[in-house]
Amino acid sequence: MIFYYPLSLFSVYQLTIHGDCWILLLLASLVLFLIISYFSYCSYIILKTNKEDPQLLTTKTIFKIVYSLFYSEFKNHKDVVNRIWFFLPNIISNLLRAIIVGAFQQSGLSQLIGLFLIDSTLFACMIHYKPYKINIVNYFQISLSVVRVSIVLLLLPFVKQITISPITRIVVSLLLTTLDGLVVTFLALVLLVNLFTKVWKMIKRIKRKFKKDKKIKVKVKNIEQDDYNLRPRQYKNDTKL
Repeated sequence: MIFYYPLSLFSVYQLTIHGDCWILLLLASLVLFLIISYFSYCSYIILKTNKEDPQLLTTKTIFKIVYSLFYSEFKNHKDVVNRIWFFLPNIISNLLRAIIVGAFQQSGLSQLIGLFLIDSTLFACMIHYKPYKINIVNYFQISLSVVRVSIVLLLLPFVKQITISPITRIVVSLLLTTLDGLVVTFLALVLLVNLFTKVWKMIKRIKRKFKKDKKIKVKVKNIEQDDYNLRPRQYKNDTKL
């Protein structure tokens, strides 16, 4: 899941190099085909199950182990609205980024236009649907989308077709460095929030199980006490002895 974007990017980049070794071209084609096939199959299974019986996505073991990585952060059937399908825009946007950057390597302007369209569309979807379970994560992701769109726009002055003064270029470079730092900060915050939420849920689950076990023990003890009280006195004395 983590490596599919760079793998897709390098595969598309390799396929655009004309006259290169046929083994590398074949390998790039195979990798790209496997990536698209894998995500297409997983998306089909998840969306089909979400339509037929969404409870299976959170209860069945195979979905928890194999597929939950795709949709575990998004709102499911337990919430007011089901946003499990939102994993699909994330996958498609990253795949399109890889294709655009790899296919239009000779034209920086085309790359930036493509990236701007992708990031702005994802930003609009994020604002409209707010798909994440934790509300603060929605705001972090929206902020991250704003930063991404801003970075794409700030890269325009570095395109060959646009000429700007050296001072402006330095200022833009500083802004880009700052925004890159913000991206890293937002990603770190999102990871920390998700980690804290999962740990907190685990602690609450353990507490609930402990309380449940304690209640069961108390109940069993009360039943045994009631049973003892109902016994005849002679039998009680024999039991004590």
